[in-house]
Amino acid sequence: MNTLQVIIWGICLLAFCNCTNEKEAAKESATPITKQHYVSIDGLWKSTSETALHLPSITLQPVIHIQGNLQNDLIIQGCFLAADKYMNSWKLSELEFIEEDREIIFHDQEGSTYIGHVNEGWDSISGMVYSGYPDELVAEDRLDFIRAENLDIQYLFMPKLPEKDGSISYTYRQPEGHEDGIKTGSVFEHIKDPGLLSEFMAEVIGQEYGRLESLLVVKDRQLVLEEYFYGYDENRTHDIHSCTKSIVSLLTGLAISENGNPDVNQSIASFFPEMDLNLDDKHSRITLHQVLTMTVAFQTDDSYLGLEQEGLVKQILHSPLEMAAGEQFSYNSECPYLLGAIIYANTGQEVDTYAKEKLFDPMGITNYQWDKEKGTPCCQAHIHLTPRDMARIGLLVLNEGWWKDQQIIPESWIHESTKPHVSESEFFDYGYQWWHRSRSNKSWWKEDHSPSESEHEMVHAMGWGGQYIFIVRDLNLVLITTASDYDESSGEAFSKVPMVIEKIVPMFE
Repeated sequence: MNTLQVIIWGICLLAFCNCTNEKEAAKESATPITKQHYVSIDGLWKSTSETALHLPSITLQPVIHIQGNLQNDLIIQGCFLAADKYMNSWKLSELEFIEEDREIIFHDQEGSTYIGHVNEGWDSISGMVYSGYPDELVAEDRLDFIRAENLDIQYLFMPKLPEKDGSISYTYRQPEGHEDGIKTGSVFEHIKDPGLLSEFMAEVIGQEYGRLESLLVVKDRQLVLEEYFYGYDENRTHDIHSCTKSIVSLLTGLAISENGNPDVNQSIASFFPEMDLNLDDKHSRITLHQVLTMTVAFQTDDSYLGLEQEGLVKQILHSPLEMAAGEQFSYNSECPYLLGAIIYANTGQEVDTYAKEKLFDPMGITNYQWDKEKGTPCCQAHIHLTPRDMARIGLLVLNEGWWKDQQIIPESWIHESTKPHVSESEFFDYGYQWWHRSRSNKSWWKEDHSPSESEHEMVHAMGWGGQYIFIVRDLNLVLITTASDYDESSGEAFSKVPMVIEKIVPMFE
């Protein structure tokens, strides 16, 4: 937890516990910071385009925010942007500013040191990143900053805006009802201890579960909790990343069901009778079940993107296999693209067009974007949905494929696709592009990895960075998270799973 997070956490605890020093703290926090050098370097700074981190597949732009805290100490925060969008945090500490020399020094958790000099106009910083110990610094990269008044400080660094006295507190508000098919209600009709909610939300605002940008809870088919952070709101879409795979699975079940009773054990080649595939024996035996459960691993790249459907299918199915099909789970992008091709073969429509007609329009989902890569609709990721529309997908699964009075997805497909078919690891099982956990799975967040005797069976769609659609059937629960925890080394993206299992679900038991 960085310095600012500690401060926010402390402020949250003060607000929730009604500490005796509340008035004194409010008075102190309302006192303006007047030291001139704070005013001179306070604010947002972004790297120049020339000194940004130009990686092979992406350019990361470092951003820093400098401010004085309640004790008039300088605090620094950092993050990286990719195409002007938040990518991940940059853990910074120990900011020093030598006013006489206009020299700024700070460190990061990787052991690097930055030394820069502010110009006379106080609108640019020129400096270098060094590695090594303070007395033996080795210059690595040049890094210059300029003022960044156009950036939104809340979006980058603040889960919630502070009150006028500087405190950050949480007040529950019942979600507003809209004409979107989702009923709303009060969370206090379903939880016995309101204090648990307050404690949990303090942890969320304190970033105990990473950079959580939205959290929705649907209980008994009523939206009872709807919270947004970092400037997000109900109308802002989010890339749900690999949750897209789960939606493609739903569409696959619908498409093949429309042409008769689907047999998932038939060969994948049988879905393309008009194609001259000319497959060898081991490729011809690959089944739809193996594709749905990702128990077939193709050794290929993404050069099939942009090809016509026949070319895409041929290139994937003719690629070498890393192991015999059906042997074990192997997460990949080729399987969902083959599902997209099956949808096209059965309907004559690309997956995004078919989704609009058969899924999104009937459910009233209009504020979305379905990305394409080289002209090919993405099947492995990159649908952009609002959290409320993610909740609709979760409700569709909870309601056995029904939305209002219409059966959108066959009930039998919902049952088959969301039950466990293969083991992904000792922590997760896998269905037809849906993830599954139960009390038989181990818990990686515990020291002994022991399974929980009280854990409920849970189905979920999971996307990179902390995008989740959780369904807990026996409690009539649907839970949604969106986040920007893209630094895989931190493990914050996966923190949403124990958060739901150990913090949220027990409130509703």
